[in-house]
Amino acid sequence: MIVVTFINYGFLPFSVEKETKNNLKTSYVLNRCFVNLIKLKCEGKNINKTSLLAVSSMVHENIELTNNNKELYQMQTKTTNISNSILNYIEIYGISSEMKVKIIKVIENKGNFDNHENIILYSINYVVNLLNEEKNLIESI
Repeated sequence: MIVVTFINYGFLPFSVEKETKNNLKTSYVLNRCFVNLIKLKCEGKNINKTSLLAVSSMVHENIELTNNNKELYQMQTKTTNISNSILNYIEIYGISSEMKVKIIKVIENKGNFDNHENIILYSINYVVNLLNEEKNLIESI
C-alpha cells in the first residue's frame, strides 16, 4: 500500500504535468498545420482537415488546465477555432484570387497587414448580421 501511495502522490503529478507540457507543444504544432492548410487551400490545393481537427480536439482534452498554462491554452483554443472557421468560410463561400494572395502573404510574413481593429469590427459586423438572419429564420419557423 505504501508503494501505491508513493506512486500516486510521488510520480503521477509529474507525469500529468509532463503530458500537459507535451500536449501544449503538440497543440502548437497542430495549429501551425491549420495555418498551413489555409495556405494550401489558398494555393488551390485540395485539403482534408477532418483528421487534424479530430487530433487537435483529443490533444486539447488531455491538457490539465492550471494557472501557469491557462493563457497559452486559451490562445491555442482561439487559434484552432479561428483557423477552422477561416477554412470553413473558404470552403463554403470561396474567396477572390486577390484575397488568396493577401492571405498567403500574411502567412509568409510578407504582407503589410496590421489593422487588427478592422478585423474585429468586420468580424463582429458579420456575426451580428448572421444573428439577425438567424433570428428572422427562427421567427419564421
